[in-house]
This record gives sequence, structure tokens and C-alpha cells, in this order.
Amino acid sequence: MTIVVRNNVIKCANVIMMRIKYCIIMILLAIMPLASHISIAQAKTALTSYIYARVDSDNVSLYKTPSVAESDNVLFDLPKSYFVLLISNFSSDFYKAQYRDVVGFVLKDSVVAVRETPSSPYLKDVTFRVFSSDGKRLMSSPSHLSSALCDVDISKDMDYYGTCFGTEMINGRGNVWYYTKYNDTFGYLYAGLCDRLEGIIPNSEVTTARDNVFSSGDNDYLYSLISMSTPMKILLLSLVSLPAVVIMIMIFRPIKVKKKQGKISKSKAKRDIIKEIQIQ
Repeated sequence: MTIVVRNNVIKCANVIMMRIKYCIIMILLAIMPLASHISIAQAKTALTSYIYARVDSDNVSLYKTPSVAESDNVLFDLPKSYFVLLISNFSSDFYKAQYRDVVGFVLKDSVVAVRETPSSPYLKDVTFRVFSSDGKRLMSSPSHLSSALCDVDISKDMDYYGTCFGTEMINGRGNVWYYTKYNDTFGYLYAGLCDRLEGIIPNSEVTTARDNVFSSGDNDYLYSLISMSTPMKILLLSLVSLPAVVIMIMIFRPIKVKKKQGKISKSKAKRDIIKEIQIQ
């Protein structure tokens, strides 16, 4: 009778422990989205509430740093009628902004924030080629006196980002340089030794200006999280989930003490059987 009661108690205790473990797991699953300092709802809101700004005039520059004092601080001039993605309200004069895969700064009074999300915010599929080996060097700045980053393949179509004014490499061919990317390296090619750009079609999307840009606060930190590369997102998720995984392992790991007690009870049972045989 005592053995039956003890077995029932053990069963009840196991049921209670399993329910406690289940509750702990549910609590962990509930708080995991908060552990990364950004909730799922916030992420969804950020993905659908990006603010774009239209370039409505010529000579609107994307700057390397939020300053107009340095003459060499211009990355390139943005194509008119297209858009930049506003990342944050950086200062009273500048937005931090992104054009395609280039992040820089734009003057607030040079762009117009819009309510809509444009379907084609950036100028794409416009290419050019270098027609002379004298112009194949990709330069670090729009000057033939700057350092060369690499040599481009003169038979390859180069991706056009924008234009920039610099030095006149060849007399009579102007001082325009093209900003481009070659094998993941950004730099400048002298337009005087490249094909004339063709096929640049203005963006005809209809948009309306918006007020209260970043009225709910800057989204620079949130943007940096969401715009991470896939490997970085996986790494961040792994780090956030690590504490929960460790706790679950600790909960479900086998208890060696119970095994030891089981071995002791079995050996004691064997001794009792031997004693009974000797008595008989």
C-alpha cells in the first residue's frame, strides 16, 4: 500500500513539474520579442512608414558629411524627379538620407518630403561605358589628381548613380565626373572619356508634400536594425534567443541525482531478496 501511495505522489509531482516547465516556456516565448529592444509591431510599422523625399530641382547634392563648407564633401548630384529615403532628422539643416545603397546627407530645403511611398524611388538601369583606356581608372574623388582605386573593364557597362563636378582632365571635355560602383567599390570616372548618357527618363509619379516629418521621433536606430544584412540579422536573433535556449536546456536536462537514487534502491532490493532466501 505504501508503495502505491509513493508512486502516486511521484506521478503528481511529475505532472506539476511539467506544468511549471510549460508555463516557463510560454513566458519565455512571450518576452523574447521584447529582448531585442524592438518589438514585432515596431518593426512592421517601420517597414511601412519610411519617409521619402523628392528631388525637385537640379544640383541637389548628396553629401558625405552634414556640411557644405568643404568643396570636396559632395558625393554626387541626385537625379532630378527621383527620391531619397529619409533615415533621420539629423540636424536643423540636414536629413540623413539614402539613395539606392549609398547613405549620406541632404539639405532639408533642397528636397520635399512626400506622403506616398514611390514605386520606383531611384533611377536604375542607366549604364555607360568607358571608351578609352585613359579613362579606365576609378578615382577616389572627381579629380584625375586623386588616388586611383582600381581599373575598370572598358567593355563593361557601368552603373550610373549621379554626376559630380571636379577637375577638367582633358581640355575642352568639361569637368563632369560620373559616380559609379565597380565590383563593390564606389568611385568616379571622367565623363569626358565615357559614353554620353542616354535613356534617363524623369520619374512621373504623382506625390503630395507632407508635414511633420519625423514628428514621432527619429528612426535612425530602428532603420539600422532592419537594414542589416541577412547574416547580421541571423547573428542578432541568435544572441537574443541564447538566454532562452540556455534556460530551456537547464529545465529539461536530466537530473543525475534521481538516477543515482534509482541505482541505490535497486541494489537495496537485491540485498533484501538475498536475505529472504538465506532466512528460508
